[in-house]
Amino acid sequence: MDSTLVLTKDDLEIIAALRGAARRSFREIAKIVSQPESTVRHKVTRLVESQLISLDVVPNPQALGYNVWVCVGLHVDMKHVKTIVESLSRLNEVYFLALSAGEYDVILNAVFRDNDDLLTFLTKHIPAIDGIKNVSTHIFLDVVKRELSIMPPEVK
Repeated sequence: MDSTLVLTKDDLEIIAALRGAARRSFREIAKIVSQPESTVRHKVTRLVESQLISLDVVPNPQALGYNVWVCVGLHVDMKHVKTIVESLSRLNEVYFLALSAGEYDVILNAVFRDNDDLLTFLTKHIPAIDGIKNVSTHIFLDVVKRELSIMPPEVK
């Protein structure tokens, strides 16, 4: 990521125009932000290449039948933490993975079609990874919000 990229007011307006409508054409965005289409195209390309934004398709797991959502806290042998997180990151069910400085060494969120898939994950996939000492699973009863809605700070 290019940490030297400075966001302008125009960049923020373009990001706001793309939020929730990433398929919007450059022409439509240009009208919204009162900028030439070529400028919008250039700025969006720059924002994507610098990894400040992404225009990815994000499937809705619930609509695809993934109704069991969990947060798993792990205590791990820290000398194996790198290989542990590499192994966990390759598991398709895991959509969020982080090292933590709290109660757990590693925290992950994952989705499953049903409890049988969760059981397989907890009894086959997790134990196959060397260095995991303890697992604490928290099942989400209801997913109330499933979007990342932060915006960059205002430009002064």
